[in-house]
Amino acid sequence: MNDAYNLNHKNLYFINFKFNIMKENSKWTIDQPICKFKLLNIKEAGLLLITICCLFITLILASGCSKNNETPDPIPQPKAIISEWNQITTYSKLSITGRPDVYFAEIPAPELTESLIDNGRILFYIKVINMINQTVITYHLGTYKNGVNTIGASGKFEPGSITVEANYNPVATNKIKYKFQYFILPEGIKVPASVDFEDYNATVKFLGYKTTGTK
Repeated sequence: MNDAYNLNHKNLYFINFKFNIMKENSKWTIDQPICKFKLLNIKEAGLLLITICCLFITLILASGCSKNNETPDPIPQPKAIISEWNQITTYSKLSITGRPDVYFAEIPAPELTESLIDNGRILFYIKVINMINQTVITYHLGTYKNGVNTIGASGKFEPGSITVEANYNPVATNKIKYKFQYFILPEGIKVPASVDFEDYNATVKFLGYKTTGTK
C-alpha cells in the first residue's frame, strides 16, 4: 500500500507524508517512512494525527491476529531412561534352613529414584546368550525360567539399584550367559495400546533404541 498526503495553504503551510505498508512473514510493517512538513493549522494537524493513529492501530491488530493463528509449540514429552546391558560375574548366596538357596546380586541403577519407582514404569529385560555359538536365545521381561531354574528381577526396586535373584548359581556354567537391561519410563510417556512390552523388539522400536549384536 502506498499513500501520500499533500496539503498546501497560501504557501505558509505545507506537508508531504509518504510511507509504504507491507506484509511480510505474516507481519505488517511500515517501510521507509519519509516525512517533510512545515507548520499546519490546528484542523489539518488533528486530521493528520488521527490518520497516523488509525494506521498504527491497524498494524497492531494485524500483528496480533497473525500471532493467534500461529500453531503453538508442542509440549515436550518425557524421555525413557535406557541402561546399557549389564553382566553379573559374582552372585552372593543366601541359605535358609528348610528353603532353597537364593543367589542374588545388585545392578547399579543411578537414575532410579523413589519418585520414578512410585510413579513411573520399570521394564527389566534378560538376554539369554548361547555361549557355544554366540547367539541370543531369547529376550525375556522380568523373569526367565528354564525348567526348574529361575532368574530375574526380585521385583523389589530400590533407589539406585535393581536386585537380581536366582534359585541356582547363574555363573556356574559356561554354556549360557545372562545380561540385563532396564528401561525406566517416567510418568507422562504415552504408550499406545499396540505396544507389547513382553516383546523386547517392540519395546525398543517404540522407544527408538537401537540394538547391536549379542553384546
